[in-house]
Amino acid sequence: MDVPELNKKFKAVKKMGEEMQAIIGDLSKVFEKESREEEKRKRKSSRSEESSDFDSSSDSSGATSLTGT
Repeated sequence: MDVPELNKKFKAVKKMGEEMQAIIGDLSKVFEKESREEEKRKRKSSRSEESSDFDSSSDSSGATSLTGT
């Protein structure tokens, strides 16, 4: 291989490397966004579990008072 041919291949490989780094950057942004959304969902579900626990205790007390009357 001569120098111009090697130079051409080097530039092609360098360009592919830059494109791959751009793709990796985009993917990392997507994963960061998904992990933040998942964390928000976990927080919301833990809050809803707390409120459902409260509702169930109030329902059971309400059911007790209804059966008592």
